[in-house]
Amino acid sequence: MTCSDLLDDPACPAPVPRPAPTLDIELIAGDTLRRDAWLRTELALIAAPSYDDASAILAREVADCTHLYIGRDPDGLLAGFFMTRRDYLGADAGLPLVHLGWSATRDDLKNSGATMALFERCIRDVQRWEQQLGRRALLWSTTAS
Repeated sequence: MTCSDLLDDPACPAPVPRPAPTLDIELIAGDTLRRDAWLRTELALIAAPSYDDASAILAREVADCTHLYIGRDPDGLLAGFFMTRRDYLGADAGLPLVHLGWSATRDDLKNSGATMALFERCIRDVQRWEQQLGRRALLWSTTAS
């Protein structure tokens, strides 16, 4: 067990919160991501410290992605990313679906709220999409590990 498994244990120190970074958040279409080798390299570099080999996950998620949210720090460096896919269940634009896909953040920004800023932007965008459609979307996810 780790301390994160024992949050109620007084012997387990609470994580030290970091100030939320100011990020420039950009929405990138999946097709643009698939054409941009440098951006895919940036994503792989962000994910690398958290995975033995992120290449299979990256290939799968890039192929499936329709909306990529990236956050850049004030120096223009990639701080984190969040991939999503919008789709419909069934024929004739059935139930709107949003797959909340893979996300990662730079090691020095973990526990800073950087990824949460990307999630929040995605939720606002999905809410606008729901308003345009005039109906609710189903959001779903799985784990990458």
